[in-house]
Amino acid sequence: MSAQHRWRQRVSQRWPGLKRAYKRVVHRREHRHLQGYAPQVSEQPGAFVFCAHKAASTYLSRAVRYLVEDPARCMDLEGYLWNVQGTPVAPYLRRHAPAIFHPQKGYVYCPIRSELPDEVLLGQAGLVCVRDPRDVLVSHYHSISRSHIAPAASGARARFFAARERALALGLDAYALDYLNTVEDTFAGFARMVQQHGFRVLQYERMLSDFDTWASSLSEVLDIPLTQQRRDGLWALSGLGQAAQGEGSHIRNRNPGQFLGLKPQTLEQVNQRLSKIIPALGYSL
Repeated sequence: MSAQHRWRQRVSQRWPGLKRAYKRVVHRREHRHLQGYAPQVSEQPGAFVFCAHKAASTYLSRAVRYLVEDPARCMDLEGYLWNVQGTPVAPYLRRHAPAIFHPQKGYVYCPIRSELPDEVLLGQAGLVCVRDPRDVLVSHYHSISRSHIAPAASGARARFFAARERALALGLDAYALDYLNTVEDTFAGFARMVQQHGFRVLQYERMLSDFDTWASSLSEVLDIPLTQQRRDGLWALSGLGQAAQGEGSHIRNRNPGQFLGLKPQTLEQVNQRLSKIIPALGYSL
């Protein structure tokens, strides 16, 4: 865990109001968007960029903003709801989807971490960024129990610390089984959107093993040419050339196959539950 990350954790814990004020400024466009202010921002078509938790969603948001260039087009509604409003994100987005999503006006929504209703997705460009869901279970445990920074909004903070306490009490294997319902529902929703709307699947593992192909796929969905300068900018933003260092660096382990650290009986249950979803998103049991 880097010194900068530890500093951000301390600031978030001691002065949550400061973080919330900062996030309110950062997400001022999202606030207005949710209030109904959604003018045409571009003649270029917008897109939905879905991304699972622990599949580099924070980096993906930066990458999309970097490629799109126009801040007015990029909407991180989840960031606003989580850090400022404190509302449970997925139910809110599904309930209000027809009123708040306007890709036809040029908006690019990223990241979205759960399935949306078909009515807002029909005819739209979309990308579904995934990671082996078994690795997501392991990575999420390490993040929620130790490395994640608490959100600013009071309601979300209470839920966050309750989840951290529960994870620490359960331990890795019990937590993986406990969180399995959430992962199964999320990835099943992603698989449905891929099948029904033809959205492209972009694997986290491809970002690690073949960055150029990963970057090219992202730029194609956004309808933005991938120049060498843009490719180099995406690489620099990714931090993939930097080794994890310091206390807790294993928590940020990017290597595929972390799920092999689960107990055999745990992994057997996980594989049984995810047996249809894993192949649908291009992974092998």
